[in-house]
Amino acid sequence: MDEDLCVCAYLLPVDTQTRLEIFIHHKEYPKTSNTGHLAAKILKNSQLTLRRNKTDSEIWQMGLLEKAQSENASIYFLCHNPLGKTIAEALSLDAKENSKRKKILAVVDGTWNQAQQIIGQELGHLSPYSVKFAKLNPDPICNLWREPLPGGLATLEAIWLALLEMEPHTNLDAVKNLMMARSHRIKWVRGLLSEHEVFGGIPKKAKGKKNIAG
Repeated sequence: MDEDLCVCAYLLPVDTQTRLEIFIHHKEYPKTSNTGHLAAKILKNSQLTLRRNKTDSEIWQMGLLEKAQSENASIYFLCHNPLGKTIAEALSLDAKENSKRKKILAVVDGTWNQAQQIIGQELGHLSPYSVKFAKLNPDPICNLWREPLPGGLATLEAIWLALLEMEPHTNLDAVKNLMMARSHRIKWVRGLLSEHEVFGGIPKKAKGKKNIAG
């Protein structure tokens, strides 16, 4: 995204009880289209780790398992595993066993193919902790793909939706506002929204700069 359309003003820190662990493909991290790094910036209780090779995957998943054991925490591995429990089902089981147990939300970021490959081939130890959404919004906020994938979600939006279920009493409006501002500004650049339709408006220095980003 062009610096004149920066959404830094919307990066208002949000504190959550759930620990967020993001594992991001190193080729995705520097891309302006990536939202995983935004999640790590706006959510205070988070950690971002880069994946460069299979060794990184092994270190990341074993570190999560050790952390969960030492902190008596439950892992919620958000992925596209159809055999995984829904978040609500996992929460219900957790409540029966120990309602005060800490929670770790683990997310793999990258393109659809990158994430699927990493999850399927390198993170087998986390499969028992897989969770999924009961249903997905057919019209996501961050729907910016040229050819949207069925059920596809930007990483930041997937994390936001998961936290809405996991922490219903936590105010996550800042995360939604960040997504809205970013999505609307990009759509404005592409000519899909008028200036008056953009959430939060367009910065003065960016006006008249349509088509500065794809």
